[in-house]
Amino acid sequence: MGGMKDNVGKEPLSHLSRLWPALNELAKVTEFGAKKYEEDNYLDGIDPRLLYDAAMRHIFKAMNGEVRDQESELDHLAHAAWNCLALLTYRKLGMPNMIGKKKIFQIGETYSTDDELDYVTASVFSEDFHTLNAELAEAE
Repeated sequence: MGGMKDNVGKEPLSHLSRLWPALNELAKVTEFGAKKYEEDNYLDGIDPRLLYDAAMRHIFKAMNGEVRDQESELDHLAHAAWNCLALLTYRKLGMPNMIGKKKIFQIGETYSTDDELDYVTASVFSEDFHTLNAELAEAE
């Protein structure tokens, strides 16, 4: 008998390994965006409408049979997925409207924003640490 690990009620993240081909494309889109704009630029606050618009443009192009984005030469669906994941990140961090908010997150401490949102994993390594804590406290 080997060692034990209690994973009851925890997310089975190993299932994501089955999505490796798609996640690899997503990583390429992330790298393209980091070079084009700046690494983690979206965490500086992008109007969510721009992310929705970009996601829908890529989806519509994919629906019309165009596989690759002309500028990046990457899959339109990977671009759409990236925009949707940025929006989901905003939502899960309790900041669905990130316009003009400079927040940089990395995996770390757990915060809860309100009853409708799950607990999220985030820690701040910017000067806005105390501002974030105040915003999260007000949202509770």
